[in-house]
Order: sequence, then structure tokens, then C-alpha cells
Amino acid sequence: MKKHETIPRCDDGVLYGGTVSFDSALKPSAQSPAPVNLGTDVPCPGVGCGVGSAAGDYVILTTTGITDVPPSVITGNIGATPIGGAAIGISCGPPAEVTGTIFEADAGGPACFVEDPAGLGTAIGYITIAGSAYRDAAGRAPTFPINLDGGNLTGLTLVPGVYRWGTDVSVNAFGAVKLAGGPNDVWIFQMSGNLTLNSSATVILIGGAQANNIFWQVGGGVGATLDSASVMYGTILSAAAVVMKAGASLTGRALAGTDVTLISNTITSPGPLVGGLPPLVPPPIVQPTVPTVISTVPVKGGTAFPIASALAATFNEPMNPATINALTFSLIKGVITGGAPVAGTVTYAGVTATFTPTVQLLPLTSYTATITTGAQDLSGNALGGYYIWSFTTAATTTPPTVISTVP
Repeated sequence: MKKHETIPRCDDGVLYGGTVSFDSALKPSAQSPAPVNLGTDVPCPGVGCGVGSAAGDYVILTTTGITDVPPSVITGNIGATPIGGAAIGISCGPPAEVTGTIFEADAGGPACFVEDPAGLGTAIGYITIAGSAYRDAAGRAPTFPINLDGGNLTGLTLVPGVYRWGTDVSVNAFGAVKLAGGPNDVWIFQMSGNLTLNSSATVILIGGAQANNIFWQVGGGVGATLDSASVMYGTILSAAAVVMKAGASLTGRALAGTDVTLISNTITSPGPLVGGLPPLVPPPIVQPTVPTVISTVPVKGGTAFPIASALAATFNEPMNPATINALTFSLIKGVITGGAPVAGTVTYAGVTATFTPTVQLLPLTSYTATITTGAQDLSGNALGGYYIWSFTTAATTTPPTVISTVP
């Protein structure tokens, strides 16, 4: 299904302005780049193998540790290397702050941590400034003019593509930036400076856009800062730190070249990866509309139906007139299969089929009408099942009269 979003037009008239059309269910938009590969798990046995050997296996991955003011709610794996487990300031609980696995490079953390120096070493290699994932995100050619709006994204609606700034990038306090695209569209944001979502700033996804397909490459010396109560989506590839202040939330990954700071935050995995890449979202399965009979004349179980009247059945949608005929709409005398058929003509108009008996029905008699699955709608979908209803006719409509007397 095509959707449209009207977005602010900048003076240069590039594609982040005007009316943008995108496909919310099928292929990525024409300007959408390929996603950044966050690494593939190395098959075991071997050095640096198994789950935890790809950067995409983590929602937090850092080289110098994690500082946490609890309680934080973290859904996904976290880890740090080369620094030891003692620098991962996450509590084992109760209550546990992490739904997932906490990987450490040594045995310096609590008992709930899993020691995996080799796997962590492989994973961290993807996200450092020399790593393949970081270099890929930083090296893509921009698809829009550089330094859009001077790095202030507040109030913009951005379509899929690669955006580059040689400056800091920010969203004002209580402001928002919208990312408009389908579930397979990709955004890559490159910045030489720092990234800041100020207090209560929000990234908004519309049109089915997915956090798994959004990448923020941050090259500044401070890194990425998500201020209090801000809402962020996507994978942050920071050359330096990722700092989350009180109540900020991230649906994505905080992959930091230095440290990660948490203050009662919520971090949620953006979804699984396949071979280091977000899996394509298939188009929705559209169930065919099944035609049904929604009303009849007479009603099912009706009595005193006039013997000179026609029967009618109304459908929930237009039907193929060629399939509404004497073979699919019939009437018999009685209420059991095998009753004597009643001759008649069948017509169809609008969404209503009409059966007109050739001869007048008998008074005070039961009849059964049937519409078969041979009746189809305009798309060729058959009636959901035989529709059968019985009724009883009225007494004769001509009361007896005295026509002569003697004397």
C-alpha cells in the first residue's frame, strides 16, 4: 500500500522536501541504501566464535566499560572488552536489569556474567574506528546535500538515504525529527561531530520504518548524548561514548568506542540480524475477502411469506453476475434435500440476487432456498459455504367469497 507524507521543503528542493511516496510493504525506496553489516557470528569451534562474536549480537558494546545508575531495563546482550568485567557496572539483581547475556573479557565480574574474551574481541573489531561496520557507515556516499539545515534536525521529516554532516547534529529539547519510509528502507546518518538529543527530544518513525534499519555514525570526541526523557531509534556507532541521561530510551544498539553511561534507562533490541543484516520484511499476506449472504427475503425461518412474491438474497460485496443463475440459486418444496424443485428465473442487480418463481407458490407450505459455492465475487472468490434457508408461505391471498345463491 502506498503512503504519502508531506514534509518541509528546504531552499535547495532536494528529496527531503515536498511530497514523498514510499512503499510501506514491499521493496526499499529507490534512494534507500543497503544496511550496514554489523558482523557475522563465527561458527564454533574456534577462537572468537559463537553468539557474541558479532557486534549485532549486542544492544550495548563498549571498550572501556559501562556506568549505570539503576534501575535500567535492558533487553538484549551487553558486553565490554578489552576492559574487564569489573568495569561493567550492571547488577545481576534481583531485580535483574538485563534480559539477555552479559559478556565479559575476564572473570572480574559477578557470577551472572559470561566470560568470552575471544567472542568479544571479534565483535568489538567491527565497531572501532578501524572496524568494518564503522568504516562502512562512515564511508557511504551521501545521497543528499552535506550539512542539511546546519545539523539541526528539529522539525524535519527525512526519507531514506545517506546524510552527512561535518558538524555536530542535534534535535532541540521537546522537538522531533521524523523518519518516513517503509519497513525495508534504510537511513545512514554520518557526522564528524557529536550527536545530541536534547531533553525530551524524539525520533519518530512513520510509514513502517524500522529501528533495525537506522544507523547513526558519530565521529565526535564526546560521542552521542541522549538527554533526559529523549527517545531514540537505531544503531549508534560512536567513535567515543554513548551517554544516556535519566529516563532516556533507545530502541537500537549503543556501540561505543569508549564507554556507555546509563541513568535509569530503557534499551530494547531493534530486532534480529541475519548474517549481520536486518532481514527483509515480507509484504503482508492479504487474505481474500469471502463473499457471504448478509440478508434474505424472506428471512430464515420466516412465516406467512406471500405466495406471489419473489425471493431475494443480499451479499456483502458485488458478485460476478455470470455466477448468479438457476444453477447457484434454487428453490425446492419442503425442508429436506430432494424436495420437488420449483421453477423460476434468477436475476442479479447491485449486490442482490432475486429468484422469481414461474408459478405461484402454494399456501401454507414449507420451502427451502439454496445458494451454492458456485456463486463468486468479482475476484473469483467463492461463497464461504452453501447458504440455505427455509420458510413457510402464507394462506392464499384470495379469501373465499360467495359468488351466487339459490334462491
